[in-house]
Amino acid sequence: MDKDISYIEICVANKHAKNSWRSEVYYLLSQADKEFFPPLSMRTSTSQQELKTNKMLEDGVEKYFQVMWEQEILLATTCGKNKRLAGFMSYKNGYQVNLPDDSVKCWYVSTVVVAPEFRGQGITARFYAELQKHAKIAKYPIVTRTWSTNHAHLTILEHAGFKLVLRLPDDRGKGIDTLYYKWGGKCLNT
Repeated sequence: MDKDISYIEICVANKHAKNSWRSEVYYLLSQADKEFFPPLSMRTSTSQQELKTNKMLEDGVEKYFQVMWEQEILLATTCGKNKRLAGFMSYKNGYQVNLPDDSVKCWYVSTVVVAPEFRGQGITARFYAELQKHAKIAKYPIVTRTWSTNHAHLTILEHAGFKLVLRLPDDRGKGIDTLYYKWGGKCLNT
């Protein structure tokens, strides 16, 4: 694919947009299920604390999707007549995260999925840039978590100015740490 992604638009999904893209978001989430560690089909929510589990849920990603769908959503879609969903980012507005030496109300990014054919084109970076623009105005920090072997996401976070604020060793299994990253607040250099 061409690295010029000017044909991709990023928008905050209002109620109408969410409803019109619901099935496509669910499909994309289902396809990406096992790319997460642990898989989303082993989680009951987007902010579940206990991540060491090996039990698949009967309804697959449905329970996770229902919780995620209540959150704010950014959509990446192709422009033009035959729009396609390129990806989405979900986040909780005003979520309380307890970090070492800091309990912070933030925009908590819970899920980022980009369709395979659109990966490597900067869409996730554009999601974070869009969220940072709004968070800066609202004076809210952004917090997200990921796992230590998710190298592509870690690179994007570091390029976007996020700082590692908490590491939970072996939180997702032997040798796989949970990492919390923060942008804004004490980390904001403006």
